[in-house]
Amino acid sequence: MLPSAINLLPTPTAGDSKQSGSAGYDSGHDGTTLTDAAVRQPDRWGEYGPAIRRWEAITRPAPEPTKLNAEGNPKLSDEFDEWLMGLLAGWITDVPGITWNEVLKACGNGVLPQQAVAGLRFLREMARWGQVAA
Repeated sequence: MLPSAINLLPTPTAGDSKQSGSAGYDSGHDGTTLTDAAVRQPDRWGEYGPAIRRWEAITRPAPEPTKLNAEGNPKLSDEFDEWLMGLLAGWITDVPGITWNEVLKACGNGVLPQQAVAGLRFLREMARWGQVAA
């Protein structure tokens, strides 16, 4: 029942940085990108509005989802990607000398802090009950 009650945000992909509307998501996704939702919907975040507002209540206000590249075209904002991960502002984006591509790679290959905590708590409980080696 819980999954049906939650409207999750799509995972940003490399396609978000190059184009809008045709980014490749997991099968079954309608192809709407975060950029599309922010630009085309009367409510700034479209169908993702409730999820954005919930995450803002837990973290901080959402940064702009896109910024302009050198040619003036929108690309995924690294600050937005960092925010989606639940990281503190600047945790990755303020690292001296890191490029936009490196920030996106770090976010994409990173572990969500909330997931790490949940996993460690689960393992601690399993160890406590002797179900895994301590």
